[in-house]
Amino acid sequence: MAAWVAAGIVVVAVTAAACTSGDDGADEADGTLRPPNEDGRGFELLLERAAAAMFDSEEATADYVDVELAEIVTGLDDASEDERLAALTTMFVDTVQTPPELFAQRGTEIDAFREELGFSVLDVDRSLDVLSPPEQALIMETSVDPAQIDEAVRSDPVWSPLLDVDTVAGHEVYDWDDGAAVSTPDPGRSTAARPLGRGGQLAIVDGTVTRTVSRSTLVATLGAFGDPETSIARRDDVAPLLAEVAGGETEGRVIQGYLQARPPAGWSGPVLLVDLVSDTDGEPAGDQAPDDQTSDDRTPDGADPADEGPGDASGGSGAGQRTGLLVLAADDAEEASARADAIRATYETATSLAFALPFTDVVPDLTVTTNGPLVVLTSPADLAFTQLRIVLQTADPLLDIA
Repeated sequence: MAAWVAAGIVVVAVTAAACTSGDDGADEADGTLRPPNEDGRGFELLLERAAAAMFDSEEATADYVDVELAEIVTGLDDASEDERLAALTTMFVDTVQTPPELFAQRGTEIDAFREELGFSVLDVDRSLDVLSPPEQALIMETSVDPAQIDEAVRSDPVWSPLLDVDTVAGHEVYDWDDGAAVSTPDPGRSTAARPLGRGGQLAIVDGTVTRTVSRSTLVATLGAFGDPETSIARRDDVAPLLAEVAGGETEGRVIQGYLQARPPAGWSGPVLLVDLVSDTDGEPAGDQAPDDQTSDDRTPDGADPADEGPGDASGGSGAGQRTGLLVLAADDAEEASARADAIRATYETATSLAFALPFTDVVPDLTVTTNGPLVVLTSPADLAFTQLRIVLQTADPLLDIA
């Protein structure tokens, strides 16, 4: 995937006002993990900045990582850059099948990236990579001053000679493509931030930097920033999934998130998978149901409501307890209930084709609940997010129900 990614659209959102004060992150007084991003909704906020049209294709996916939260959980706040890079690579690259684009290709060339764009992976707080072949949007939040980015792109020895200033949707844009509608590769100009040598455009708007290689995607992205109703997060087929995961304040504790437009066989609409981190009291994010839900809505058939749900499924305490949560949509509540029963039966008796192991070993302590037309799979295993993603992407029989 890495080679294709470099050829697509890249959108970088840089927020100068990102959380950097001592009030963010872990609260040393009570030991609880607090959301290190605005309103505790990092994943959803970045989806609100990505144009809804990018998810019109069934091939579209969105990959989210919260680097700042990961550093809080792993105690990297005061670590050296080499230590931070090594630990983050272990968490987001070594334990996954497909690394997030933020860490892919030449993204870990810290000095070269900073020289070219004014920041690096170590300066990024959160990242959302939206793929919609042949388009791509990589949206990142960072506390780096936009003036630092401006200085870097104007002084970059490889690309600054091609720099022109243009206007798109009323905003000043830096352009390396001489006004072309779509950037074309130039292997002779391969750099850390542009492995395939595609220049593209870059706009700085209200403390946010947007970078693309397609003017139409640039305009749509700027539109989503100005009007979240035109974003992926507000799509009718995505908003219910986000609401199910949030349950109140879950988004601030999502370390990794994955949204896939194409559902497994027999399901309807996009699929959402998140990797959650709990507070020190052992309550994972996502265990609070909306006010209009009853406990029965989330309870597996035959289970005691007091025993079900991500809260008790965590099986432990302490900041950093991980919970994988997968949300799929059926056509209606009746179908969702039937599919949940089928998943439970398959889980207890079948073997994963991808892992050649029983599903009970692949995703330990899996619980399956329903909420209207939604089916929710939850596992407290540390690698549940990775395992469920592989199951999802390999058409394993646990989810593929014709």
